[in-house]
Amino acid sequence: MARGWQAKLADALDRGHEGLRVAASAPRLEGKDWADFFGYEERLNSYLSDKAMLVLCLYPVPAARAADVARTHPSTVMKRHGEWEAR
Repeated sequence: MARGWQAKLADALDRGHEGLRVAASAPRLEGKDWADFFGYEERLNSYLSDKAMLVLCLYPVPAARAADVARTHPSTVMKRHGEWEAR
């Protein structure tokens, strides 16, 4: 996984860009798979911490257990119960 991100970032920097912007949707996961996925998200955040990358992760809030998702990211914006929340 890290090699793929590193290659895309290197390509963007070689083209003269200041960094790389990424948008990705979370996969559909069963309840038992969320713990492993959150572990992946934590490792990804650690990997990205010193990279010139901005990553937008999209989750269906009800399915993603919004509070758990928010804890795995340095910042979040979500709409719950008709209200926008930012952290």
